[in-house]
Amino acid sequence: MDETIKNAMREVKSVIAELINNPSTAFFGILLRKTWIYLERGARTAYTDGLSIVVDPEDFLRIPPIDRKFRLVHEAMHIVLQHPMRYREWVERWKTIFDPLTVNFVCDAKANQYLEVFRPHLKLERAWPDTIEELYGVKDVKVKSVEEILHELAQKGVKIKIEVPPDLLMGGGGGGQGEGEGERERQRLGQGREVGRKERGERGQEEKQGQSKGGGSRERVVANEGDGDDQKARSEDEMRRRRIAQKMVETLHAAKAIGRVPAEMERLVDELLKPIIDWRRIVRSALTKGIGRKIRRTWARPSRKAPECYPGKETLKVAEVVLLIDTSGSIGSEELKRFASEAYGALRESSRVVVIPWDATTHEPIILRGYGDLERVKALKGGGGTMIRDALKMVKEKFSSADRIAILSDWHIGDLGSEEVQRLLREMASKIVAFTTDARPSEFLEWYKIEITP
Repeated sequence: MDETIKNAMREVKSVIAELINNPSTAFFGILLRKTWIYLERGARTAYTDGLSIVVDPEDFLRIPPIDRKFRLVHEAMHIVLQHPMRYREWVERWKTIFDPLTVNFVCDAKANQYLEVFRPHLKLERAWPDTIEELYGVKDVKVKSVEEILHELAQKGVKIKIEVPPDLLMGGGGGGQGEGEGERERQRLGQGREVGRKERGERGQEEKQGQSKGGGSRERVVANEGDGDDQKARSEDEMRRRRIAQKMVETLHAAKAIGRVPAEMERLVDELLKPIIDWRRIVRSALTKGIGRKIRRTWARPSRKAPECYPGKETLKVAEVVLLIDTSGSIGSEELKRFASEAYGALRESSRVVVIPWDATTHEPIILRGYGDLERVKALKGGGGTMIRDALKMVKEKFSSADRIAILSDWHIGDLGSEEVQRLLREMASKIVAFTTDARPSEFLEWYKIEITP
């Protein structure tokens, strides 16, 4: 093991110790202590695969000490915010609007919003929420999700290229790194930041010992041994989400015992602890809630208490359910597949299901009366913009007798703020239940925030 690797290993351990010993940064130090950190030449500054952090030892030693702390904590926040799990989906969704560099830049700003304690001391420029606001005119970046910000940027036009100043790229420009280093980082980020790199890869025993990975030329060395449970949670996103939430709780309790915990980190932990909603259960419950499913007496099913004296009860299905399925370009393939699959669950609760696909226009409704009709919803039309007015008008004019109207969307709807759309939503509000994967629906609607997991 050469001196560069040894020095970088010592520096990683020193950074973690210094963070833990400072009450204002103890939370971040404990979080890093519980995270696997590797050194790998050619890692191109730093990246995370969703559970561990990999840094280039030479680059790590080259930057100022305060920026070494920030770099590790910054990657840890990408893990906490689960950016690697969604990054490739975001890039794919908006690939016709802007390049991966923009997605990376927004992710960096959102990760950094929790790291203001470091900001006054940094030597290198970074991306912050107010940077996004100043450069691109997006308001309230701190309270918006990555998806909301990207959607707002996408509304600026088609095929736009949002330029990011070189000195705001992680590891690029200024700070004594020189043009070559900055350009290398620009090229890496332009090809898609590696926050999602090797996200399905297994961490082998040879990595722990610093041997060559997979027989390749790169040597990966453990600089910090994190929690062993992380290795069990790498096979699927759901396991990783639960592991991240558990780790954050453990970190929070430990940090409270030795130092101060930023209030926003406590709020973030609360968000991570919210149970993942059972998509099908909540849809079925919402579709039938409060609409007075019909009960009739029948001798075909005698009363359990007095079968010889009284008829039993038979619960009738809801007569008709309308599913307004957002098929616009902002809906990912996994979201659309899950949306369409809910026609099956709706059929279990109703005698007839009307599926209305909509994007910039409203497509021909699909009437489902039995499971044999489900083949018709496998290839829903769409892929354009997001305008809901015509879909709502169709429901009002042709399906006003429906018992329940479900709107399944990310709720990034272009005409949501128009008077006509708001009026239509209010008129049908008693029947509407809104499901959103991201933005918040109109406040007067009954709505549920759901998470689509692979």
